Amino acid sequence: MILPSSATVDGYGVAQIANIANTVVSNPFEHPARLNGLDTTERYRIPPLSAFMFAKIGQREASLFSKSAYNLLPEPSMTAAPGQFDFILLDPPWDNKSARRSRQYQTQREAEEDPLEVLKDMLGKHIAPGGIVASWTTNKQSVRDSALQAFETWGVKLAEEWAWLKTTVHGEPVCPIDGVMRRPYETLLVGRHIDEAIDQNDDLITDDPIRYRVLVGVPDLHSRKPCLKSLFEPMMKDSSNYRALEVFARNLTAGWWSWGDEVVKYNWEGHWTKIEPHDAN
Repeated sequence: MILPSSATVDGYGVAQIANIANTVVSNPFEHPARLNGLDTTERYRIPPLSAFMFAKIGQREASLFSKSAYNLLPEPSMTAAPGQFDFILLDPPWDNKSARRSRQYQTQREAEEDPLEVLKDMLGKHIAPGGIVASWTTNKQSVRDSALQAFETWGVKLAEEWAWLKTTVHGEPVCPIDGVMRRPYETLLVGRHIDEAIDQNDDLITDDPIRYRVLVGVPDLHSRKPCLKSLFEPMMKDSSNYRALEVFARNLTAGWWSWGDEVVKYNWEGHWTKIEPHDAN
């Protein structure tokens, strides 16, 4: 489904967001589009050149996604075959006490199908040779092990670990670093798909120890992660022409594909405040 050009001005109306479930929706224009729901206050900003599928990660939905990826990306790029992506970011709904208490989203344990097992079966064919895969994890060893098992299934080698240190607006960690029940950081595992055709001199293809990086930022809405586009783009072979996909996405990113059952959640205009030029100083 392609949003019409009028959506960039007046918005494209749908009776319910659920009416576009299990369908890849695309904004092919260089400027944002607006998706309107039944309620006049239910308006979502769709970033330029983005595409998304509002669907859970299940076997049926995975088949629909794969079919759409091959249909909408039928030609090879300089770095990826049809239906493949140079960068894939995942934020799985790992089971943890905080998520169960908040009821903000359905965790891996509560899902009818284990979404990570579904992805193990199908995501590998959508990773371009030499593509980068990154997955957020919790601080549980079992979660880290599950993520690394998925990497292994997809032929991805761990190369870096990033820690997002969550701070207050005053620069202090939101809780003690060594807290027993909660820690102020989350980990992003970053790996590269190993393929004979890729450049073995690539910075991420090395037998050196894992490289560590730290991101520092103030969290805002529950479970919303920092936007990583500007950090990963320089790692692409062609930063101006690459294909990216976020799975378990809760917001859309300009130029990227996104897939998840809350995929436009943080694109709701109510989550954003317009900043006037004089307020930014």
